[in-house]
Amino acid sequence: MMPEQLTIGEYLTERLYDLGVRHVFAVPGPFVGELIVRCDAAGLTVVRPIDGQSAGFMADAYARMRGLGVAIGGYGVGALQLVNPIAQAYAERSPVLVIGGAPGLAEPELHPLLDGRHDASPQRQVFAPLTAARAALDDPDVAFREIERVLAVMQRETHPGYLEIPRDVLDAAGHPGPAPRAAVTQSDPRALEAALNDATAMLDAAERPVMVLGVEVQRFGLQDPVLRLLANAGIPAAVTLLGKSVIGEEVPGFLGVYAGAGSRPAVRDAVESSDAVLLIGARPTDLNPGGMVPRLDPVHSIDARGDRLAIGYHTYGKVRLADFITGLAARDLRRREPMTPRDGEPTVDTLSDGPLTRDRLFARLASFLTDEMVVIADPGESLFAAADLPIRLCSEFMSPASYGARGFAIPASIGVQLAEPELRPIVLIEASAFPMTGAELATASALGLDPIVVVLHQPSEMHESLPADTIVRTSAELDVSLNEALDRSGSPYLLSVLLTASES
Repeated sequence: MMPEQLTIGEYLTERLYDLGVRHVFAVPGPFVGELIVRCDAAGLTVVRPIDGQSAGFMADAYARMRGLGVAIGGYGVGALQLVNPIAQAYAERSPVLVIGGAPGLAEPELHPLLDGRHDASPQRQVFAPLTAARAALDDPDVAFREIERVLAVMQRETHPGYLEIPRDVLDAAGHPGPAPRAAVTQSDPRALEAALNDATAMLDAAERPVMVLGVEVQRFGLQDPVLRLLANAGIPAAVTLLGKSVIGEEVPGFLGVYAGAGSRPAVRDAVESSDAVLLIGARPTDLNPGGMVPRLDPVHSIDARGDRLAIGYHTYGKVRLADFITGLAARDLRRREPMTPRDGEPTVDTLSDGPLTRDRLFARLASFLTDEMVVIADPGESLFAAADLPIRLCSEFMSPASYGARGFAIPASIGVQLAEPELRPIVLIEASAFPMTGAELATASALGLDPIVVVLHQPSEMHESLPADTIVRTSAELDVSLNEALDRSGSPYLLSVLLTASES
């Protein structure tokens, strides 16, 4: 319980602790030293990555696992290094709070980004289109309310937020009083009932209904009603690449990953030949990785997202996604036996030894995974190849599949393991992307973390210059190295895998 009177710095850091944050990721820079001291005092561990962009990726991954991540940046270059990761967090609905340090109210001339007008901070303007809510904590009389407003909007919309703190107000005292309640948008009962009736009619009339689940299923906590839909109505489910592992993939009726033209033929056929596609939390960019337009007929689609509900060509305002999906799961829908893709899972010889093709590598990895592991795939071939890895439990696969920031996976493994220490990260990254953030393995080692990092070298790539605990060329060598990796704890294990061309 907070005391009656707190400073702005104390109030902010203790509120973050109350919301489940235990780690913050700080970019070195001016005007944040005292804030970091406040974080330490509130019980928040301050992680200092080597690179500022990595700090943003770590906070993003932490937010995806715990519901809120925090990145701190000094005014100017420190905070602005977070722009790309926060753009990704906004695109993929990850609630990361950026706390930007700033010169004191009486010293704007001390930094080149300021021109004497604190109400027109260029840094705050840069983050404006990338955040759902922003505030400058330059008025002690309203600072506590502004903190609560930004946090409430972030929680409601699962988007990033931004707070800017002039360093000479950190110790300003205030009287918080009761924390404001988060504003909750209520569904219009008549609009909700009409939408549920129209969706029920479309699904009941369909012979081949199918669900396509996006990342918002996880962001808005809709796994339970989605699983009820799958079980009670027998409506099979595919997931987008960004939404992979929003539900466990061993449930009856799970089809696989739908990625437009990049899907397995049976999954693509099941979705694109459906006469009623129920899209839940799947945004258009999630459905067409690589830019290929998916062949989904809007006449036979129910498009339900956090900010949109459309059934056929009709749109419905004032209907919350959670209310719609929960209400649909409670309907007595026509029951069907769940289908499975006709071509099944890809079959690859995993027993014999030999050079590692991409398919053979991922088949071996599939048998290596356990429920205590989380797969983190960097964009590129490693992500597309990982699409068919079996993920048995929710939230045990992560990638920036929509925004596609290369170099995400290694810093993300740090955020993930700090957020969920019982999970061991398996990182998949292309050799060409590894130099972007590979140095953060030193940060992981300093923190006592032990991700297993698999660096994929294509046949045409040079590989001699990359460090590795082991270089893997064959299936037998891979088995030995993976077992060695399992035996190591407290420090990363790095495998450089030299792929050969696929067998014809």
